Amino acid sequence: MPRKTILTALALLFALTWWNACCRADSPEDDLARIQGVWERKTGHDVPGMVRATKEIHGNHEVVTYYGQDDKLIGAHEVDFEVQRFGPVKVFTFSNWVSTAGPNKGHKSPAAVSYIYRVDDNTFSEAWGFMPGQENRPPMVSMWVRRVTLTDAQQRELESLAGNWKAVEQDKGGPNATDVPGDEVTIKGDNFASRRGGHAFLRGVIRLDPSELPKRLNIIITESPNGLSNGQTLQAVYEMDGTQLKWCSGPPAAPRPATLAPTPGGVQTLSVLRRAMDK
Repeated sequence: MPRKTILTALALLFALTWWNACCRADSPEDDLARIQGVWERKTGHDVPGMVRATKEIHGNHEVVTYYGQDDKLIGAHEVDFEVQRFGPVKVFTFSNWVSTAGPNKGHKSPAAVSYIYRVDDNTFSEAWGFMPGQENRPPMVSMWVRRVTLTDAQQRELESLAGNWKAVEQDKGGPNATDVPGDEVTIKGDNFASRRGGHAFLRGVIRLDPSELPKRLNIIITESPNGLSNGQTLQAVYEMDGTQLKWCSGPPAAPRPATLAPTPGGVQTLSVLRRAMDK
């Protein structure tokens, strides 16, 4: 058999294996089950005045609520929807749109509207402007983070971490390690924001487990330089002692360090941060 034919056959076999593993292992029913629950969005400029929004999915019904400054309700709507697959592409199609709060309250639209979506354990991402008939719609990607219920211990830990922190010392494991989380860190509720060189660096949502030793902390990244790390998770371990916070992590999507000591020659960095006086 000619070499070209063998390579073609192998490529086809690989493609079929990938298709079976990635696209047929789960059904639309599995997709529907995966998106159930409450999601929260803390970025985006498509809704004037929006500071955050929630998406509640129960069965095939979705309710989206928008909040402005001081958590003021500025709008809400609900829809019926279905999820489909076209090859490996997942499509969310909603209809029966009804505005239930805000300036458009009472407005309705029965039209079906679709967008491409992606979902994992932590995030639900919408990609708008890529479906047939949307050629004139500006492309937009928005990301929602799954809301979780905090234990009392987690809530107390978040409150103890709240405030502004500044890096005063760093110990890099190797030449390719980066100064994550940056020069300055601000924690407010479950919101995380960092700056590097005076410029915004990372924003995200905190998930933590203070019951482990060392304590564990994840940042689900919602904003990053050029968007390259959006949707990824930064895994860290930390220790707090009064006004000092020790934080060890690698870059986004890297494995969590086992200890507060960075691996020699690795990509992890231990950052020592001090609480700023303007908490």
